[in-house]
Parts: sequence; C-alpha cells; structure tokens
Amino acid sequence: MISDIHIDTFFHQQLIGWAMANDNYKALESIHVKEISLKDSKIQIQFNPHRIRSTAAKVDEVSIKERACFLCDENLPIEQLSHRIIPGYKLLVNPYPIFEKHFTIPSVFHESQRLISRINDMLLCTNQLPGYVVFYNGPECGASAPDHVHFQAVPKNALSIVSDFTDGKWQANVFDLQGFAVSSWRGYSRGILSLWSESINDLVDGFNKFFVCFNKDGNQLEPKLNVLCYLADNRYVIHVIPRKKHRSHHYYLESDNKLVISPAAIDLSGVLVIPRLEDFNKLTSEIVAEIFSEVTWSDDEIERLLLDFANSYDVLNL
Repeated sequence: MISDIHIDTFFHQQLIGWAMANDNYKALESIHVKEISLKDSKIQIQFNPHRIRSTAAKVDEVSIKERACFLCDENLPIEQLSHRIIPGYKLLVNPYPIFEKHFTIPSVFHESQRLISRINDMLLCTNQLPGYVVFYNGPECGASAPDHVHFQAVPKNALSIVSDFTDGKWQANVFDLQGFAVSSWRGYSRGILSLWSESINDLVDGFNKFFVCFNKDGNQLEPKLNVLCYLADNRYVIHVIPRKKHRSHHYYLESDNKLVISPAAIDLSGVLVIPRLEDFNKLTSEIVAEIFSEVTWSDDEIERLLLDFANSYDVLNL
C-alpha cells in the first residue's frame, strides 16, 4: 500500500516542478462555491473555469482521432511526473483539479475506455489510495479521453455521496447475496445502486454478474454509467450510477439559454462543476434537479434493475 506520506510527497514534488499545475491548484483557493438543496440531499456548485476542457470536450469519433492522446506517455507534458500504482496503471496529478488533491490513473496501454474486466483494478487502486474515492466515467458519460482507459481519484471527504451512503436513509432495498450486499437508493434525485463487501473477490464476482444483468440486451459495447469505489470500515464499496444520456438538453440550447454542464461521476456525487460564471449564476435547485432527472435513471428503474439482479440469486429482501 502506498502511504499517505508517499502520496503527499509525490503530489508536492509535482507541483514544485510544474508551474501550470501549481497555479491551477492555487486557483482553487479563490473559486466561487454555493450550495443548493435537492430533496433531502445537498449539492455543492463549484465555478471552476479550468474545467472547460473537460466539460466541453468533443468526444465524437472524428474529434478523438484528430487529437493526440493526452494520457499516453509520449504525449505527456515534460513536467508531468508519473508513479506506478498497480500493475498496468500509473498515477498522475491532474493539472486541472476539482479538489485540493486530484489524480488521474490511466492504463499504461492505449486502449478504449471500457470497464468490463477492470472493476478489480479499481478496487486494487482503493487499496493503494484508502483516503480517496476512485471513479470511472464511461465513454459516453463524462470521460474526456474515451480512447484511453483511465480512472480518477479524489479525497473521500470531498463527496457527499460517501457520507450519504453511510447515513443509510436513502437505501430502499438491501439484499445479502453471495459474499456481498447490494441496495438501491430512493429519493436521492439521481438513481444509484450500491454493492459492498469485505472481500474484493466476492465483490468483483458480484459486480461482474450485475454488469451482465445490466447489459442484458448486449446491443452496445458498454451501457452508459458512472462508477465510484472506495474503502470504508474495512469494506469495499461500489456505487453505480446508470445513465440515460451524457448531457441534458440545456447543453444544446442556443445562445443565452445554453448551460455548459456535462454531468459525470463527481457532479452526480455531490459537487457540480461549472466552467462558466453565467451558468453558475443561473443555476437553481429546480434546474439541477431537471438536469439530473434527464441524464440518470429514475428510482423505479433502478429498483427494477436491482430486483432482476437479486432474483437471479433467488434470495429474499432483508
């Protein structure tokens, strides 16, 4: 396991040697932040102009082919350090941060962003980064590099989804399956399904079976989703956020009505990142609720998925 001291040393060495990244982290000290309420949960709205590169990224096939992959070693800035975190992956300091520490974890190989067979890798990363949430944005759900497998990591205490899960009041169904548990959330403004276990092997097996159930139509390479993993009280936790679409209709409106908002894992976990000040000033609870409702599954859809999955184990609701 990488120690917190080792991670902090790597992080600070990177900022010392990379002025642009250092400036972007210092800029976080003066960003505008406000909080809104959605039903019973809170959302922090962060005005962060440096994130325009990610929020407005062109991820269509033509645009991807026309640019160099910024996660491949040969295209990294000369100042950017890397650290091997687990076999096949490297740890990078994200130069366009959302939080005071923000890492990217790309594969050492240039392969398309796909989660199947990689949930074990995510969980192994949480072993190396126990104070962090490791998350995955699907290729049509916020990944600005859909051509290169990567995760990201941010401090656990930065995301309200972590404390909200611990609170437990949004859990509508809990099933104890073979070595792991699974539940849906209800009344949380975006549909979430969670799995947890003290055993990585049991959780990986359970998630892979869930993934087959989730993608039962088999008519696409990967269903739309965001996934977050972390360690809490000696158990591994996975949150799955199925998606209806990448961006809401607000993103495609004309002129003054347009909202440059592209929800990904962080946004749906409690911190909505807004790169334009005019959009930051416009946002209300009603608009955010509408965006979340448009891009994520409803409670009923999540519960039907959960029941289909749990019924395959022939168990009773606890």
